[in-house]
Amino acid sequence: MNTDGDIFGNLCEWEKIADQISELSKTGKIDTHQTGLVRILRYKDNWKIREIVLKAIKDLKMPSSNLLSELLCIMENDREYYMMRMLAAEAIESLFANDGIQFPEDRRVAASQIAGRVKPLANSSWPPVLRDSLLRCLKVIQNAS
Repeated sequence: MNTDGDIFGNLCEWEKIADQISELSKTGKIDTHQTGLVRILRYKDNWKIREIVLKAIKDLKMPSSNLLSELLCIMENDREYYMMRMLAAEAIESLFANDGIQFPEDRRVAASQIAGRVKPLANSSWPPVLRDSLLRCLKVIQNAS
């Protein structure tokens, strides 16, 4: 096993990676592999595994600063397709909806910082499906602070 939290290897082998992520989620070990999860989220050539990672984030207990930052970058990137941005918003929403999640900083500080970046997005003129997703995310974050 790689000691830097990246066990995923060749990102073109999405089926293998999907199985690994599923197993890590089921066994509660996904938190120890956030370096690899961030690498996958930054890898633009395989949308399938990026979506798999975004859906698995709900299983994290202690999201890293790097992971949270990457989720925000996806949400803010107007070159990303809407579903990817919506999944990133849902991932952040799921973390703040769970009171048991431990953030890198104090939960309220994290909520305030992230809300500061999500609010301008939610108040922009995006198609309703994306805007609604951003507004839901923002509401959950604001309730957590």
